[in-house]
Amino acid sequence: MDSAALLTWLNLQVTELTEKRDHAISFDNYGKAAVLDGEISGVKRVICKIELGDFN
Repeated sequence: MDSAALLTWLNLQVTELTEKRDHAISFDNYGKAAVLDGEISGVKRVICKIELGDFN
């Protein structure tokens, strides 16, 4: 998988995780929202590394 396709897929994952997090918050499920927020942060870190060329 080339980096452009990987970045597209990862950005879709961020969107999906954000929607799930917002849904959890709307039902006052802050524990699940916190876990999802951590996953979002992790995916965003990978995206940054790919964009900087530090990720193979």
